[in-house]
Amino acid sequence: MLQTGPLVALIGPTASGKSQLGLELARSFDGEIICVDTGSFYRQMDIGTAKPSRFDQAELPHHMLDIIDADTRLSVQKFVQLTKPILTDIWSRKKPIFLVGGSGLYIDALLFDYQFRTEKQAASQTANMDLEELQTAAQQAYPAEYRQVDSKNPRRLEQLLRRGPAHTTDRSELAYNALLIGLSPSRSEITSQIKQRTAAMLQAGFRDEVEALLTNYGPDCPGLQITGYAQMSSMILGQSHESDLEDRINQATLQLAKKQLTWFRRNPAIHWLEAPSDAKALVTTYLDDWSLQ
Repeated sequence: MLQTGPLVALIGPTASGKSQLGLELARSFDGEIICVDTGSFYRQMDIGTAKPSRFDQAELPHHMLDIIDADTRLSVQKFVQLTKPILTDIWSRKKPIFLVGGSGLYIDALLFDYQFRTEKQAASQTANMDLEELQTAAQQAYPAEYRQVDSKNPRRLEQLLRRGPAHTTDRSELAYNALLIGLSPSRSEITSQIKQRTAAMLQAGFRDEVEALLTNYGPDCPGLQITGYAQMSSMILGQSHESDLEDRINQATLQLAKKQLTWFRRNPAIHWLEAPSDAKALVTTYLDDWSLQ
């Protein structure tokens, strides 16, 4: 596509401060935000996904929030199809775009313009597979890529089987003149932030949110397979104990952060920062260069 405006991607693991940084930068540069965390796509899933507050959403336009129900899956291909017109729309208003999220496959598919090679054929093959069958099929077909995905998440396994592993050419050239900024706090910082966020979720009524999802959609719905939701629903259903719920959520979230970092570290286009405060200078230079084009 013909690019008509600046695009900044703020990338990193969960609890790294991406959302807050995105808000600060969008305020500073009069931009709009596109959210690329798979949990944030779901309606009625607010507390456990750490979505931007209603106040923040009212202050700044946020796109790709609350677009599907918890019993639905948004494929990577569909995400790209939905997002490209949003890029055009924001640029038509002369606004910079801040792509903010931690869902690496979705981000790469957009920025590198992945070609979806086998979606239709594989979709029919995976439609009726249970989790164990998906795990077996994915491990046999793509053993290297299987080790990088959440093997307990049927949605991730279906995506792998449907489009195949990412080719080395998928990340050979960005499809956009974009600035990619990665946040990489220390392990201790991420662990601390995860613990704080989990405690806040539990105090904010996370159990009530999950109970409503269980009532409306049942335990097997895609939304309840997301980190945090899976542990809470397991406890509500009597499959695990409440006494170690907080610790299990923390551990699962830390494992998710590790996998996200592993994915992003393979992308040579990312400018990695330890301090979010360093991002503003990079964005200023990028936007200044863009204005001269």
